[in-house]
Amino acid sequence: MKIERVEISGLWGHFDIDWTLNKQVTILSGINGSGKSTILRAMASLLGGKSLPLDIANRISTVKIIFDSGIGLNLIVEEEDLNSLNSRSKNSSSENKYFSEMKNIYSKSIDEFKEISFVGPTIRYLSGTGDELVEINDFIRRLNFSYISTFDTAPERPSDPKVYMEYLVNSSYSELDRHLERVVDRYKTYQIELSTRVTKMMSEMNSEADSKDALVDIKELMSKRVILQDILDELMQESGKHINRDKGDVEFIFNSDKSSHSYKDLSAGEKQLLLILLTVFMQEGRDAILIMDEPEISLHVDWQRRLLDVVTRLNPNCQVIVSTHSPAMLLNGWHAAVDNISDLAKQEIEEDGNESD
Repeated sequence: MKIERVEISGLWGHFDIDWTLNKQVTILSGINGSGKSTILRAMASLLGGKSLPLDIANRISTVKIIFDSGIGLNLIVEEEDLNSLNSRSKNSSSENKYFSEMKNIYSKSIDEFKEISFVGPTIRYLSGTGDELVEINDFIRRLNFSYISTFDTAPERPSDPKVYMEYLVNSSYSELDRHLERVVDRYKTYQIELSTRVTKMMSEMNSEADSKDALVDIKELMSKRVILQDILDELMQESGKHINRDKGDVEFIFNSDKSSHSYKDLSAGEKQLLLILLTVFMQEGRDAILIMDEPEISLHVDWQRRLLDVVTRLNPNCQVIVSTHSPAMLLNGWHAAVDNISDLAKQEIEEDGNESD
């Protein structure tokens, strides 16, 4: 399932966005402060089944995402809820930065959205056989969606005193470190699951024909990991590093001391690259959606130029939506995938029929 169109009303209180996306790569460009991150973060919240952060909810009125399957998702920011949330957030814990209740719409027909309120993980959408309840987590898993905002900034300080000590222990970690640590943990689990699948395939071989089919499947599974390792080695060759293929953990051989090092010893740019590639690798070549907000931060200009190529090489079925200020990312034939936010934005029309200033 891929995103076909995104519509946002009330951006900064003045603009509406009507954005048609490419099924492979779409690049959003524009000057600082034009709303690129706001748009991507709003999309990521909906696709991730999360409510809008307060700062994003204050900048838009509605967000609508329409998929190529005809299913649509719409979120409405209601003024009374926003006013209440703004009031509560002044003297409440960090968890109240988010709406406890949202308006969402799921429909098989783009022209027949059904609006309902919900609290919690259960949503309702229209299907060919009538109304039915669907768990939001099931829908998200089918989307196979990931969001990467790779700014190397300090993590948000928790307001809950019970977790303050944990914050102090981890205060040297950036948000990039925290995000990468979670992805590496998922990768390790994935490696165990992959080994289990291979073992199961081998145990179920009952004939020579079964053996041939199983070997083809096993070779395909393992070849994807080899492609990931080859890409990492190729990109890190200049900095004198290569992945340790003898380790199940994520380790790299440093040419400087011929020793194996944890991924935690990599530079910020190398961590960022590893985060992106591991995320795409674990999509297993399936239909997926990846949103990246300015991924070029900390990346060498040659890595910026090659990033979209290696991502689409790892998973040709991944729809990539990215915002960037980097001219290098537009090279290698990606110029046609660029949409400037100024071309997408239309000023709202006032009641008297004149465009607002």
